Amino acid sequence: MFNKIAKKVMVISLSVSLAATVFASSVSAAVTFTDIKKGDSHFEAVNSLAAAGVIKGYPGGTFGPYNELQRQHGAVLFQKSLNLAIPTDYLSRLSKYYTDVDETNDYAEQIAAVTPDIFTGGGGAFRPVEKMTREQMATTMVKALGLKDNGKETTINLNNVSDSHKQNVKIFAQYGITNQLQDFKPRDPVTRAQFATFLQKSLLVAIPHSINLNSGITMFDRAVEITLNVSNPSNYQVFVDGKELLYKNGKFVGVVEATKTDEVKQSLVIIKK
Repeated sequence: MFNKIAKKVMVISLSVSLAATVFASSVSAAVTFTDIKKGDSHFEAVNSLAAAGVIKGYPGGTFGPYNELQRQHGAVLFQKSLNLAIPTDYLSRLSKYYTDVDETNDYAEQIAAVTPDIFTGGGGAFRPVEKMTREQMATTMVKALGLKDNGKETTINLNNVSDSHKQNVKIFAQYGITNQLQDFKPRDPVTRAQFATFLQKSLLVAIPHSINLNSGITMFDRAVEITLNVSNPSNYQVFVDGKELLYKNGKFVGVVEATKTDEVKQSLVIIKK
């Protein structure tokens, strides 16, 4: 009996030790917003993107999940998540493409960073405070992450999607980035929370990876290993459940509250440093 108890104590001690070890080098903590909580739609993506420093909330601790996203804020999110360099000649680049963005815009540098590869505006205007529509979001997301038509048949209804965005909305459906196949609501403004989820899912498609869940650390936790099939994986950061995983021996390791890989994917964020 004593040996059995001692063995259980040893297993628990080792589990606690492993959990402490894999998070010992974590440099970020989960970010808490007062208006979005665990169980809410988009919580997982918002939580991990906030921990990664890609998205921020408002003064007072709110995130504003249902607020409509402005085009200038979309530019900022792309620049941060892809770690795009700010061009040294950003003012001349802006003047080349836009008449409505100059050095007085708080996000001038980020807008320049996503121009012209992701955004080009129209008629010489960027329209920074205009709300971004869902079909515009799909096109900019596909361009930003280089997503390609994979040839997969899809049943998504494209009848109400603008011609210039049809192909990119189709690509969203091909990769399962959207499940709104009957009505994508292409001309509706995309909300901040929706954009977070679309970005999180698109990043997972764009960056090849594999997930391995090991045996339980405790009754509710699992050790996870995530391998990035890219060159120089150490140049990336990986977040799950709003916490950064530790890069060790070519893999990102940590402890998660999950029993299936699909549960890990819901909050998995991979970004470049």
